[in-house]
Formats: sequence, C-alpha cells, structure tokens
Amino acid sequence: MKLTSEGIGGIAATSNIVIVGSRSVLEDSDLFTCHNARTGKEMWRVRYPAKGDLDYGNSPRATPLIVNDRVVLLGAFGNLTVVEIKSGEIVWQTDLKLDFDADTPIWGFCGSPIAVEVKVDGKPTDLIIVQPGAKEASLVAYDLSDGDIVWESPGRPPGYGSLIEAEIHGEKQLIGFDAKNLNGWNLQGQELWSISPQTPGDFNVPTPISLGNRIFVTSENNGSRIYQFGTDRRINSVAQARSDLLAPDTHTPVLTKDFVCGIHGSLFCLDKKDLKIIHEVEDDAFLEYAALVSDGKDCLLVFSQTGEVLLVKALREKCQILDRLQLPIQGTTLAHPALVGDRLFVRLGRELACLKLD
Repeated sequence: MKLTSEGIGGIAATSNIVIVGSRSVLEDSDLFTCHNARTGKEMWRVRYPAKGDLDYGNSPRATPLIVNDRVVLLGAFGNLTVVEIKSGEIVWQTDLKLDFDADTPIWGFCGSPIAVEVKVDGKPTDLIIVQPGAKEASLVAYDLSDGDIVWESPGRPPGYGSLIEAEIHGEKQLIGFDAKNLNGWNLQGQELWSISPQTPGDFNVPTPISLGNRIFVTSENNGSRIYQFGTDRRINSVAQARSDLLAPDTHTPVLTKDFVCGIHGSLFCLDKKDLKIIHEVEDDAFLEYAALVSDGKDCLLVFSQTGEVLLVKALREKCQILDRLQLPIQGTTLAHPALVGDRLFVRLGRELACLKLD
C-alpha cells in the first residue's frame, strides 16, 4: 500500500484496521491514514497543518493509540487529535505547544500517548496522558470523551520515550523518563519519586519495562538497570542489577519468559532476575537499530534497519535464528511494526506491507 511520505512513527493495528502517520506531499501538514487490515485499502484520512523542520524528517514519531472506538494521534509538533475510528471524524483536537507554552523538543514530540482508567466524580473515565514538557504542565491528562483537561503535573521537559502504567504493590503508577530523570507519578499526576542517572546526557528514548514490583530501564550512557520498589511503593535509587552490555540509544528491549532481550551491536538475552548475560547472538541484522516483538514466551521477531525480518528462538539452553526474510528496501525502516495474530504490518519507506506468518 502506497503512502504519501516516509515515516518513523510506530504502526497501530487490530484485526480490522491499520493506522499510520505520514506527512503531506508539500510537507506542511501531518497526515494519518486508516487502512483495511485485510486489503490495505484506505478507509479514511485525517490531515491538519503542522509546519516545522526537524532532524530525521517531520513525520509523526508517536504510535497511534487505539482506545475502544477511538484513536489518539500525536504529531511531532505537538498536535493532539482524537478520531472516531468508524467514520474518521475528528472528535476533538488541541495543540500542546499553544495550550501550555511548551517548546518543541529537538527531535519532536516522540512519546506515545497512554490511556489509563480512573474515577472522576465517582465515574469511570478514560484519561489520555501526554508529555508537553512545560514547567507547569510536564504531564497532562485529558478526558478522552471531550478533551477536557483533568489535571496538569509540573516538572521538566520530556524525554523521547513513552510512559508505561505499572502496578506497584497493588497501586498503579505512571513510570517514564523526562529529559533528565526516571520518574513515577500516581494516576492523579502527583510525582512520587525521581532518579537522576549516574552519567548525565542520555537521550532517554527506550521505554521502561515493568517487572512486577521492579522496573527495567536502559539508556546509552548508563546501560541497563533494574530498580526495586519497597512496600511503601517508593523506588530504591540504588539499582538492584546492572549491565553495561545492553546500552541502546533508541531501541527498546522486550521480555520473554526468562529474559530481557535487546539489541546493541548484538542480540543480548539477559536474565530478568539479575541481568546476567545468558546469550549473545552476533549477526549483521543486529549491528544497527532494530525493533523487537516478543510473544512473551520464547519467540522473538526482529525487524532490522535493513528491512530484514528474523524469527529467533530464545531458550535458556540455546538462542538461535530459525528463519529470516529480506524485504525489498524502499526507504527508511525505523517505524516499529505491529503484530496482530499471524500478520505482521511493517513500513518500508513509503510502502505499508502486511506479512502473513506461517
């Protein structure tokens, strides 16, 4: 399926639809398109003005967020849009920079929106949380239904990764990076804790991984770390485990049954209890950036920067590449793929492709 431009934002998909972000031909607007997951046919498109100039192109960086019958779209210049999936009609739209006097990060707004459910006035409410990075609005929560602001949390400029929701000793927290620190917030936007890295200057791109009452994080200057939470739900600022072997600047590792698996020149499988190295697999596909998808058990899909898809089996006794397929390179392949059932949706420059996995 042809797209209007190259793009580096992740793909969002269900068994019925696929949603991707691009730029208009004149490079003055964001353009999100929704496609039939079976045929690739375009079902609708949303376009709005978004002028600017960034390194690595101007296309949206954030992955669209599908929440029930709506999808949340965030552009690299801070345009936040909620769309009805069935019709493609805009439900509400706002601009993070205008709303909060926020600055565009050097590489644009990259963190994908996250949805959490809370009670507002006793009523279950879906919140959409984003990181404008303004002094008085580092994090902001919007009501999904109408775009009303539910809370604003003061803090620092954003990092380039996404927030996660983790349950820590029975209570949920938002966890993620700003431009400097790793932080935790409750679902009302109150900052609970913050950890400054030993070595400053990380880009803070990789997304954290929840390990129950522990959290895994990684970055290029500080390597991989696991932090432990106490029963008071506060984090111990001294890492429980560390590894300097896995220190990617943009790649986000994934979990299998036994390992944290990530790519940093090689494919590393680290014991998720103590980050001791169990396997290191060398291959040209792992030399540069690659995206990983895990089945949560012992299988990994790798989508490399050279357009190659690999199937990897990661067992404690052995880690090996089972199969591989080189796709025709049509441009940048930095967009994270989406796996739905036996279908893998990938972006090859200006092409959206669907692979049937046997």
